Amino acid sequence: MTTTSPTCTGGPNACTGMASFDLATNSFGPLIQFNTSVSNFALDQKAGVAIGLSDPIDPLAYALNLAGNEACILDDDSLVSLSDDSEGAAVDPSTGIWVIGQFTGVLTAVINLSGATFSGTPPNCTLDEFGSPPSNSIIFDTGAGDFMPGVTINPVTHQAFLSSLLDNTIALLSLPKHPVRYIDLSELSAVQASLPLEPDGVRFEASILPYSDAIDTCHNRAYLVNQDNTFMAEVNLDKFQRNPGAINTALPAGNCAGTSTTLGCDNQNGVKFFPLPGL
Repeated sequence: MTTTSPTCTGGPNACTGMASFDLATNSFGPLIQFNTSVSNFALDQKAGVAIGLSDPIDPLAYALNLAGNEACILDDDSLVSLSDDSEGAAVDPSTGIWVIGQFTGVLTAVINLSGATFSGTPPNCTLDEFGSPPSNSIIFDTGAGDFMPGVTINPVTHQAFLSSLLDNTIALLSLPKHPVRYIDLSELSAVQASLPLEPDGVRFEASILPYSDAIDTCHNRAYLVNQDNTFMAEVNLDKFQRNPGAINTALPAGNCAGTSTTLGCDNQNGVKFFPLPGL
């Protein structure tokens, strides 16, 4: 939530923060107040921790203790070292491993919050990683060679799907399959590729602000929307992992889903496009 005037009274940031929403009662819980609005956030429902990313406090991040309704700070060495405007966030709740995408850098932060604990009292409280820093976070190069701020995770396969900044580059980052005391570079690997031209012959540019990345955990598919909101791309992550070089296979000639496009929808090598309403 972000304070707007005159809807919200009580001064600057009186209504800025985050709150849980109960779908059974259609009601909000208490507001966890921030000093500034966040760009993106992710929730580890198992640990009761949410991480919120905000340009004004970058390279730090908000860390929410949901049990105590407390807004604290995650002061992570990798985020501080990168200082690349952390944007997208995703978590594998079965392992407590987070992936943070960067808006102005090609590298990615992988953070192990398994065993992390909160210390101090608001507003001077922190979420502290297990062990001595910087032992539980890693700066990782996916090899994509592009800014990769968008991120979502499939907790079944323990892989993170990353999308680029207004570009067609994608990456698939394999993470540890079980909780670990300390994250290690040898436990990470990645493949990268680029999407083919859209059915209208235009280069795909991934949506930003907001990022439109999602995972189908049942079928292991990733979805992302382009910046113009004309197409949604589906990526078969099993095929992506096995043969990343085939992802860029050009679409066949045709019309996609009844439109007047010059190309078909499916390249038969892991990428399918869906026209969005209004195309």
